[in-house]
Amino acid sequence: MKISFNDQFLDLKGYPLPQKMDDVLANELAMSSVGNPETMHRWAVTLVNEGCIDVSSDDIKTLSAFIRNSRLTNLAKSQLLERLNSVTPGDELVSYSEKIRTIAKDVEKQIMRDVRKIR
Repeated sequence: MKISFNDQFLDLKGYPLPQKMDDVLANELAMSSVGNPETMHRWAVTLVNEGCIDVSSDDIKTLSAFIRNSRLTNLAKSQLLERLNSVTPGDELVSYSEKIRTIAKDVEKQIMRDVRKIR
């Protein structure tokens, strides 16, 4: 299953932070000295280039343990773990930015309908 990390981290008030989940996790995977080096490196490269990774249920457990034991802050760890825990087999996460684009398109369509009614 694919997991997208192509979103900004959010601060405690829910505002986007400059750091993106995929970049931070990729850096942590690449700079770490634990875990299977080939897998960690492959995930890091894929995250940097695609913003998502393809993982199995076992990979999710491995990645979850890695995040929990990483040097990241609790703010980052909690959001990354939340992303991992929200995935069920067969699901693919849609990134936050994709959701926003879809909502914006729906709102735009509704506004255009309302404008046509006024004319």
